[in-house]
Amino acid sequence: MAIHTELSPTEAADRLALRELFDAYAHCADRRDAEGQKALFTDDTRFAVYMEGEGTEPTYVLQGREALTPVFDDLNRYEVTTHFNGQSTVNIDGDRATGESYTIAHHVLSEDGKRKIMVASLRYLDTFPTLVLRRARPDPRLERDAGARHGQGELMAQQLSFARDIRPLFRDRDIQSMQYAFDLASYDDVRAHAEPIYAVLAAGQMPCDGAWPEEDVQRFRSWLDTGALP
Repeated sequence: MAIHTELSPTEAADRLALRELFDAYAHCADRRDAEGQKALFTDDTRFAVYMEGEGTEPTYVLQGREALTPVFDDLNRYEVTTHFNGQSTVNIDGDRATGESYTIAHHVLSEDGKRKIMVASLRYLDTFPTLVLRRARPDPRLERDAGARHGQGELMAQQLSFARDIRPLFRDRDIQSMQYAFDLASYDDVRAHAEPIYAVLAAGQMPCDGAWPEEDVQRFRSWLDTGALP
């Protein structure tokens, strides 16, 4: 963490402008202002998305501001979104800067007559090639790497719970076949082994006599992502 013994008015203005840039991205996203989002990036921007997290190959890489159009237009398939920005850090080096920031994004949609919500936990690694706050242009521009993890479930008045929503998904034969490893009827056991259980469910390897329907797999994932309540 940087220690600031003294912050000049110029650096303070730079840091404020970069935070406003971060917030402007979320603001434009929730208002479906694709052109406004694009305007926040450099003409030759590099936009990389890592769906599997840090240390993996990018899921896709877009080059140039205009290549971002379909990404931002894709938000139109949701009825409403809310991007909640959390902590962010910025390192300024001369007229360049880098940043790391976090966002929780909620996406509401309807499928087959059911209202659902997809929650994405996002980590952005940004590069601000030129700080021009006190030069010709009034604001900076950015390049961005984004890491995402998604969960999806039905939009309900209450969060998903193990007793009501998850335990009924495990049949007696499933519980018996896994007794050697853990008890699928036990909240504590399922919570402790939740990620490995999800991995085999998502891969269609459990139960052994046939994969779960996709909506049940997503329900399990949503239960995890919304707190794994008992």
